[in-house]
Amino acid sequence: MELAQLSLPHLPANPIVARDINNQDTEDGFASDAEVAMINESARGFTLYVNCAPFCCATEDDKQTSIPLTHVVSDANRSLFETDGKADYRLYDFGRGPAALCLAVKGMHEDGYFADVDGVVLDVRTPEGSVLLETLSALAYRVVRGF
Repeated sequence: MELAQLSLPHLPANPIVARDINNQDTEDGFASDAEVAMINESARGFTLYVNCAPFCCATEDDKQTSIPLTHVVSDANRSLFETDGKADYRLYDFGRGPAALCLAVKGMHEDGYFADVDGVVLDVRTPEGSVLLETLSALAYRVVRGF
């Protein structure tokens, strides 16, 4: 039985039609191998290192750009100061500071802050690390956890 012939109450009975990356209809709903490779390359982002750090590269050509979480938090605090006038996320009312920090980091990601960054080093033993672990894990291309 074909998938298009299934009649479930929450699915339409019409044949499956999907949009490809050029916003054109495709009959089978599948992207070609070239389209999948292009999507995967554009979706590549940063690696989140949780309680560990990347190994130092052996050659000059293999250098990675990994930043500690303190850089991300200081830039997020700067964006919070520009929007809300608070110099630090800890100056918000009770319980609102961590949420504001997470929203600021999500906004930085949408603005392309992590485009040139290969990795972010996060330590969950810090207050900022424990707050941003879930947010950065969702935004990261790959998560590497240390012991």
